[in-house]
Amino acid sequence: MKITVEMHYSEEFVPPRCRTPQQRAAQEGVSLKVAETTAQRAPVALVVHEREGDIPLRWYRGQLFKPSRVEFDDHSRTFVRRPRTPEDIADQLRGIAAQSGWRTREVGLDALNQKAAHYLLVDGKVWETSREPRYQIKTYGFNNGTSLYVGYDREPQPPDGRWAFCALERDAAIANALATAGRRGDPQESIDAISAVPWIEVLIPSAVKLPTLAKLAEIERRRRRTTTLRVTCEVVRDDGRPLSRKLAQAVVREYFANLGRLDYRDGDLVLLDGAVCRIEALRLPQANED
Repeated sequence: MKITVEMHYSEEFVPPRCRTPQQRAAQEGVSLKVAETTAQRAPVALVVHEREGDIPLRWYRGQLFKPSRVEFDDHSRTFVRRPRTPEDIADQLRGIAAQSGWRTREVGLDALNQKAAHYLLVDGKVWETSREPRYQIKTYGFNNGTSLYVGYDREPQPPDGRWAFCALERDAAIANALATAGRRGDPQESIDAISAVPWIEVLIPSAVKLPTLAKLAEIERRRRRTTTLRVTCEVVRDDGRPLSRKLAQAVVREYFANLGRLDYRDGDLVLLDGAVCRIEALRLPQANED
């Protein structure tokens, strides 16, 4: 769907007989595109079964989309809750385009294109981008309860997965929440509510991009095992001339051996915990050729 809007922005110009650039208001008609597709090309990948009703999430070009709703009517100044229509998108984009204060044409056009890319028309109905749902644990004060809910937070998933679990791990999330509530001594009614967490139904597993607990553990093990420190070696004589490769390697080996924590092997520094450090940037003391 193409939408034409009148964009207002500021532009720089040099008045006659002047050298200093100045700003002036400008406007231009621009065409924006909202992607359109069919239900077959944007299948339902996840369904969040909330108490208030089911929320389907469609998968299109590597992005999740949820049904788009209007919750505030600008015309009547009242709170409403209804499905968003293509006309609502056009009105919204025209309002954004008419805002004064766009620093340049490029800034305004980029903001409008990003907003238009937020929506997707599936068989004429409006959907909008959504973050991936996950199970999240939250505690309240001292012995005031532990809750398990479906969230869409921007915060990264913790490496140990203590409070956030992907859509494939509902059982693990419940078990972890129950264990947390038991350790805290939470009220029984709070513990009973944990098992009633909304269910994320996964229809297309490949749409789940958040890592599982096993994947997080593997990532953490690999990070600890292969942490790489990159340094550059510069070994020179007192007079500034470079050393031979063989002698430079001997100097480097002796230098790091004196640190007591590193071992030098074939151009790599091997830490005691097994991590490999590539020599790339380190200025060493000047050395003799003896």
